[in-house]
Amino acid sequence: MKVTHNNLEITSEFLNNKRFGNTKNSNNHKIVVKNVDTGLKSSFDFWGSIMDPEIKTEEELMCAFQSIVIDANAGEMCFDCFCSTFGYNEDSNEDYKTYLSCCKLAEKLEKVCSDISGLNEELEGILK
Repeated sequence: MKVTHNNLEITSEFLNNKRFGNTKNSNNHKIVVKNVDTGLKSSFDFWGSIMDPEIKTEEELMCAFQSIVIDANAGEMCFDCFCSTFGYNEDSNEDYKTYLSCCKLAEKLEKVCSDISGLNEELEGILK
């Protein structure tokens, strides 16, 4: 599955070979985002739901991409803001690990898209 949004080419490959944490869900995809202007790309893990495991449409792919962008946007916040915005506990190591995962997503996405918050706002307008 492939879709183009502005200068980004977004592809999805259904792998179904990696578990999500301790759950039985192994409906993972490899989402690759490529900047067609620069040729730079980054890949991301994404898990489909148990009820609808595989990305089958362009709309589903854009929704998966949007969830990556939302998490990456959260990783651009400071930890205190992250906690207050999303209801996490500043004293929790587990919550801090969640925050660091979002920071890692932001770092990877910034390689192909310099304005994550702008992209997030744009996708919110398109995918409502």
